[in-house]
Formats: sequence, structure tokens, C-alpha cells
Amino acid sequence: MEDLELFTARLNDMVKSAENGKVAFSHFLTEEEKLISENVFNKTPFKFCFFGGNEKTQRKIAAISAFPVSEKSFPITVFKITGHELFSLSHRDILGALMGLGLTRQSVGDICFDKSSNAVYLFVTKSVAPLIKEELKTAGRVSLTLSEVSGLGLILPDLEFTDITFTAASKRADAVIAALLNLSREKASALIDSKAVILNGNLLTRREKEIKEFDIFTVKGFGKFKVDFTELSAKKNRIRFLIKKYK
Repeated sequence: MEDLELFTARLNDMVKSAENGKVAFSHFLTEEEKLISENVFNKTPFKFCFFGGNEKTQRKIAAISAFPVSEKSFPITVFKITGHELFSLSHRDILGALMGLGLTRQSVGDICFDKSSNAVYLFVTKSVAPLIKEELKTAGRVSLTLSEVSGLGLILPDLEFTDITFTAASKRADAVIAALLNLSREKASALIDSKAVILNGNLLTRREKEIKEFDIFTVKGFGKFKVDFTELSAKKNRIRFLIKKYK
């Protein structure tokens, strides 16, 4: 997440727009940003909602207004991507190609691989859609073909997870990653120090950062994870985690 003070200021600007009778939209939010947005908007008399382009998308944009906001009004463009050997690519490959165009993570929503339609569906903010349509020609060594589609009518595949339960000494990132991946605390810390961990869409730089419920993080070389819940363990001074690993 960007600096908390700056992000909160952006949310307050959205509230002021609602006060002036306008609809205000955010960028694509991390889970942490979504929770902060809810806390801010709940203190106002205005209506707000979150939408990511489809009912199954995970990354969402916030909208706040004095009146209900239609899903169709969200500034989201959806691309259907096809290409030979498309499924040799990973989520990281396509995201890397987008970042290579100079885009920020905030402008990119979900990237959904759908084998049933032999396509990848890319959700982005409308403002960057022309650049993507013009410039996104390849990812890795795969040539890509893009076409715009409506996200509302798409039937996207359900996400699949593997459940992992374990206990950790604390909620500190180094302790949780060590327990989750069956590593020593030193090796887990080294992963963080080497910039191999992304937490809620942002680079994790502090070992002592707490891992909370609903956090989503990736560890390079190990996969992507979502924290389902945490609770005190029956074992003294231990915390029990249920974490879902994305397949």
C-alpha cells in the first residue's frame, strides 16, 4: 500500500467529491486498502461499494456517491487475451509485461486464466486501456492478441486452493513465513530481505510486519497465499493459522 497518510487523503478527496454530488472512484485496491476505505466511508452518510469488473474478481475499485452506483459505471476495461502457447505463461509473466509498459499495479485488477475458453481475461482501469491495446503485443516469448469484452457477462473459473494449517510463535511476517514454508527463521528473513515477498500487492520490507486475516501474499518460488483466519492456539504462546494456497 502507498503511504497511509497519502492514501487516507485520497479517500477524503473522494468523500469531498461525493459531497459535491459527484461519483468518485479509487484505483484497484489491495485487501488492506479496501478495509481502510470501508472504515473511512462508514463514517460518512454516503453510499459506497466495491467492484472489480466481475462478481468473481478479487481486486476491486471503490466507488462513493450520494446515490447508488451501477456496476456498469465503474471505469474498468476487460481484455480477452489469446495466443499460441498462452498457458505456458504465468500471472507474473503478464503482470511483468504490463509493468514493462510503465503501468502501476494500482491500474491492474485481476488476471484470470480460463482454460475453458483458452483465454486470459485482464481487468484494468479504463484510463490505461488504450495504451495496453496498442502496446501489449507479447509476454515472455508468447505473441498476444487482445480484444475488449464485457466483464459483467463473463463466467470465470472458481479459484482453487489448498488449505494449510500450522502454528507460529507470533504474527510477525518472518515467523509466519518460516512456519508456513517449513523454513528456519533466518531463511524466512532472507526471503524478505531479498525482496521476494509481496504482501497485499506491495513489497514487504519489514520482517516484523504482522500478517493478519484476509492478507494476501506471494513468496517468490513458493506460491501465492491468503490468510483465512488466525486464533490463539491451545499450545502456550502459539498462534494457529489457516492459510489457503492458490493452485
